[in-house]
Amino acid sequence: MKVIYFYHVPKCGGTFIKELLGRINVQTKNSYFLNLHTSFELQYGNIPNIINNISNLKYDYVYVYHHHSPYGISDILLYLKGIKECIKNNGGTFYLFTCIRESISYVTSYVNYINNHAGPAWPNSYKWNYDKAINAGWFNNYQTKYLLYNHAGFCIQDIVNYKKNRWPLSKQDILETLEIFDKIYTTESIQTVKKELEKIVPNVDSCWNNNKVNRTDHNLIITDDQKIQYCKNNKIDKWLYDLYGSAKVS
Repeated sequence: MKVIYFYHVPKCGGTFIKELLGRINVQTKNSYFLNLHTSFELQYGNIPNIINNISNLKYDYVYVYHHHSPYGISDILLYLKGIKECIKNNGGTFYLFTCIRESISYVTSYVNYINNHAGPAWPNSYKWNYDKAINAGWFNNYQTKYLLYNHAGFCIQDIVNYKKNRWPLSKQDILETLEIFDKIYTTESIQTVKKELEKIVPNVDSCWNNNKVNRTDHNLIITDDQKIQYCKNNKIDKWLYDLYGSAKVS
């Protein structure tokens, strides 16, 4: 069995990867696409149990898509370690990866995406701007928080309060958690995903599509002063991105 497990951080190329894995799954014999999104998880059971049972699936290839849910990597770390070891001991492969983004590019995409989806009938409280992104405590270092904790949907409460006994963590704690990933890409290095997947599963080249999926029009522009303030409030995300920048991806 070969398992490709993709953990989707919002606004980091995840829709592109999800669509790619979906196309590969369709074109591959004895293959299965496991959607660990909140709607799936609520309907079919909790994610830890699903992860534990991956090795019992009767497929040669399993593509796992993990997006919005109550379970982040820190919540399922032991389960992931266990299933990776189990599959490896049985001669299989378990490839866990994600993708992150440079901070200013990230907030620009996020703010414009939320604002573009907040239609005229939406109350102003649902609309988004850079000042909100800078001053909302739950959104500071959001990529790192999402990697560790995820959330239960778009309308989340303050993640800091939701995990108040577990955040902030030290950089060492973060690294120890993220060691479970086989690769952490950046949006700039997303093309290298193709090279890595081709080593593991079939039909990657024929399914690869260089056209961007879910592209957001960036009508709202962040000012230089806002950039400076945002970077001050998101030092952990910047640190994480610098660790996995494109220059460090083989």
